[in-house]
Amino acid sequence: MTGVKFLGVFPGGVSIIIAFTLCVVRALVLLCELSSYDGYQIAGVRFSEIFQTAVATLALVGPPMGIVAGFGHMFRMPQHVRSFSRYLFFVTLAEIGTALYLVIGGGVCAAVAHEVLVHRGPLFVCLFVNIGATFWGAVLLGLEGAIAFTVHQQADACEKGEQADMLRYASAVPHH
Repeated sequence: MTGVKFLGVFPGGVSIIIAFTLCVVRALVLLCELSSYDGYQIAGVRFSEIFQTAVATLALVGPPMGIVAGFGHMFRMPQHVRSFSRYLFFVTLAEIGTALYLVIGGGVCAAVAHEVLVHRGPLFVCLFVNIGATFWGAVLLGLEGAIAFTVHQQADACEKGEQADMLRYASAVPHH
């Protein structure tokens, strides 16, 4: 029996560590960058102070939940792993919504490409900039979705006790 795999090669428990690391990095970046006093503008789209505060608060919830999910995985408490996977799904959906809002309402081309290039041939330049931004955004969001799904699978495996079959071999492994 093979256990849950992350990206086809890593054990499923690695997804919890990667998700925790992603949550810590997200929280640090958002707390250093966002402000509750001034509006924030990305690619021509302005985000209000309330939105920034809500996003930063949501990001702060992630690291403690990741730690609890790690202990939940180690000590076979699937409810903690499942709550972390639900958090990851919610954050991924929020990021998809924000990305769609940026692509639809923003000026990604004007923010990325130099104004001389945009002035010479905006259709050609903006087409490639928008395709590139959409592609790499989809790759990042797809990876986050895969992480959330693997953490969810890990919660299912922990709940079913799939690792319990391996415990009978524990006495055969010498401990040093």
